[in-house]
Amino acid sequence: MRKSFTYLKRDFSSKEEVIYFLGDRLMEDGIVNSNFIHSVLERENYSPTSFGNLVAIPHPMDPQVNDTFWSIVTLKQPIQWDDKPVQFICLLNVSKQNQMEESKPMYDVLMKLLDNRRIIHRLLQCETYEELKKVLRSL
Repeated sequence: MRKSFTYLKRDFSSKEEVIYFLGDRLMEDGIVNSNFIHSVLERENYSPTSFGNLVAIPHPMDPQVNDTFWSIVTLKQPIQWDDKPVQFICLLNVSKQNQMEESKPMYDVLMKLLDNRRIIHRLLQCETYEELKKVLRSL
């Protein structure tokens, strides 16, 4: 996680709005190129990344960044992400040089999130990056 790419209690009305917001922030920082947003939306067209339990984990078709990290958005109110309500979005930014053993802890945490409604509700209440980090470290 990176504090500069963590956005809490935001107001968005669609998955596209969230994806454009996150992609634009990454482009502004020079982390991704202009194809990134299209790649994430293309991936969503193949199969939505909403998993139930108010969680969506969008990502581009192919790795496009130099370092693996999450961009996180929590929403004040759930939005419809295809057929599921979503309020916690974790955009996966996976390194082009990704080694599976390096990413395993990240995927382990995500799997725990998908199954734990109590933790998701705690994350949605977080007001600061530090609070969010503390909840995630408790997993």
